[in-house]
Amino acid sequence: MLTYAQTSPAESAKTHVIRSTVPADQARATLEFEVVANGDSGNKRENILSFSSMRSTASISMVSLIDPLQRVIWRKTPEELGIISRDVSSHPELGDAILLPELRDATPGRWHLSLERNLRSTGTVQILFSYRLLPRFQLSMTKLDASVAAGQPFLIELRPTDYGAPVVGLGKIELNVFDANGARVATYEAQENARSPTGIRISTESGVYISRVSLAKAGDYRLAAQQNFRGLYGPLSASAAMGLKTGLSGGAVALSDVRFETRHGPPGKTTATCINAVTFDFAVDVASAGIYVGNVALTAQGSTERRFVSASAQLPVGSGRISVKANATTLLALGAPLMQLSQVGLIRYGENGGLIAEARDVPLTTAQRYALAQICKE
Repeated sequence: MLTYAQTSPAESAKTHVIRSTVPADQARATLEFEVVANGDSGNKRENILSFSSMRSTASISMVSLIDPLQRVIWRKTPEELGIISRDVSSHPELGDAILLPELRDATPGRWHLSLERNLRSTGTVQILFSYRLLPRFQLSMTKLDASVAAGQPFLIELRPTDYGAPVVGLGKIELNVFDANGARVATYEAQENARSPTGIRISTESGVYISRVSLAKAGDYRLAAQQNFRGLYGPLSASAAMGLKTGLSGGAVALSDVRFETRHGPPGKTTATCINAVTFDFAVDVASAGIYVGNVALTAQGSTERRFVSASAQLPVGSGRISVKANATTLLALGAPLMQLSQVGLIRYGENGGLIAEARDVPLTTAQRYALAQICKE
């Protein structure tokens, strides 16, 4: 599935660029850089020091990383670190690319990269690298749909990480929606192992939390999520936010009527009238003519069973109707009387097809629920 929008604390962390010019006759060079503690992190040590690849116009023979206490964290050759020749690197004028590994829990203070180089090269040497200090816990937010219309459901994906590894077992992460004035208009829950309305697991990746969101009105919104974690020295939190603009709706769907087909019970057993089938009439409104499908999910209170019924119709622009029928066999398979329509979807076929409108937990009247309890059993 394509990703079209994403936000993460990792992306907002400041990138520091270090450049150095080394004389041609100098065999060693030391590059200084500062690691500043994040005062909002709850402690000064739970972090990730992340480097870009280091570029050098001269041949480097050894690289050492030295902490503020002058301790050598690692000392490796470019071959041990991983080197990409300038011939196959982007911007070959910057020289070879040497990969620098990230470091956990970097002590705040002045760090050094010590370089030893071969003196076979001539002229001054240009060295370039960049780094970022990231929090131990991070939370990213991704919108999995290219565009969003009012009333049209879309998926938001949250990925919490601990030192870059997925965090599983959180259960749910709260997702809040704010309007252009900053007022909270909706709250959703992103769930691990989330499933589609048809029961299919949306993502098989570990540590992925997905929420199905639908915003009734077109406009500008802000989505925000925050998750608390247990750090080594106390509680830590990670947050993510995203701006979102919803366009005008491509359609609407609403239950307008419920019609029952009845028959008398079998001779000799009962003379009572029972429900043999039920038809749900939906008032729909569409922005373009075409073939549309009404898909209805049926669930009964206290039952884990779910059944789907659907019907299609050729609709003109504007108002129309789709009628979806469920027979007695389908209703009995629920294991209990139908109390509401758990989900109604309006789907367009063809170009620009897909789900264009949705209604959830559509209530039925007391009279309708009573009738649905009288389903023909034979």
